[in-house]
Amino acid sequence: MKHKPNIFREVRDWIETVQSRISDDVYNEKLEIEHKRLEAVYEVLRYLGSLSWVSHQKTRERMEHYLKKADLNAKKTAATFNVSVNAIEVSLKYVSDKVRSLIGKPLSVIEQAQDISTIETGLDEFRKVVASGVPSYGYFLSGIEPYLPKPKYNPKFSLADCTKEISRIGVFAHYAKYVLTQECDQDKLAHLLSLVSSLNGSKYDREVLKLFFNGEFSESDTGKYFKIGEQIEQLQQWLQNQNPYNA
Repeated sequence: MKHKPNIFREVRDWIETVQSRISDDVYNEKLEIEHKRLEAVYEVLRYLGSLSWVSHQKTRERMEHYLKKADLNAKKTAATFNVSVNAIEVSLKYVSDKVRSLIGKPLSVIEQAQDISTIETGLDEFRKVVASGVPSYGYFLSGIEPYLPKPKYNPKFSLADCTKEISRIGVFAHYAKYVLTQECDQDKLAHLLSLVSSLNGSKYDREVLKLFFNGEFSESDTGKYFKIGEQIEQLQQWLQNQNPYNA
């Protein structure tokens, strides 16, 4: 079985393939399609080169060297950073899989498209997932992708086995709209959003909401995770403790 290249090599190879098609078929009726495909793949390349998809500083430095100075060569990168080739290859696989989980689907659409309209559809989807940071599942709120596992089919599970997981992830899909628009007082919700996004109101209110949303009330000293109601109780207790007359 042929080894699949990492996504960085795949995009580079695709550019070379499309450029070759354009050079070999100057008068081909698909020339306009290939020019559009090349334009789209170059946009993907610029995204990869921006390194906006990596936050860890050490990984960022290694990836920048790998992409821009080592000509996508793991051995050269390993030598520069005085680490084993295996360490670089493991890191490459990790970041490649992470990026592929985000942009793999729209990239595949762009690569396999047979007309300009389909290329534009893939490019639009690519831009959406890059902007939101969420793979193109098309169902969930943006921002949860880092907490989701890599898709992996398991024939031993039926949907009946996964009811708890369906109910939990449903909160981040259609049910979120219902909860926020139907179960929340919109004036109160707007008030809370003002507190976390401005200097309006009490500094204690702003601070306690910051602590709450950052998860400061989510765990006990022993690591026990508190239910949301218990976290609200801690929020209220924190506010009471700020009153000097309660000291």
